[in-house]
Order: sequence, then C-alpha cells, then structure tokens
Amino acid sequence: MTDVDASVVNNDMAADAGLVPTEDAIFLEPVADSSKPYYNVIASREDETEDPDFQIIIDYYQTPEVEKIIDEVTNKSSIPVWE
Repeated sequence: MTDVDASVVNNDMAADAGLVPTEDAIFLEPVADSSKPYYNVIASREDETEDPDFQIIIDYYQTPEVEKIIDEVTNKSSIPVWE
C-alpha cells in the first residue's frame, strides 16, 4: 500500500497492511441492508432452527467478549452485526 496515494480495498487487505480500517479509512461503506449478503452467519438446517444447542452457541457468540476478540483478530476490520 506504500506504492499508491489512495486505494479501494477490502477490510481484510487493509488490516493485513497494518491499517485499522475503522480508524485509518478516508471512507467507510455504511452497514446497511445492502451489506447483508456479506454477513457471516451461524446457520442451521430449517428443521433445526429451534434446537436449543444452537441458541446456546448464539448466546455465547454474541457477547462483548467475542466482539473484543473479533476486534483484536481482525484489527478492528470486522463489525459485529448482532446488535
């Protein structure tokens, strides 16, 4: 990234270059309905949507502690969308 004055890159490329996308970007695409195809999800088969084990996984995953780990691992380049 030192070869250009500006660039359009995905958040993972920016993080790999040592940037913090949420702090270093000159523009961030807002999280909107158009972003939904790019969300990572916890999914199950339709017949298992009410399985209590899946709810336990979701409850453990969607926490401030996991959000902190996501920030650390991705250099703040991923945004939890469960809020």
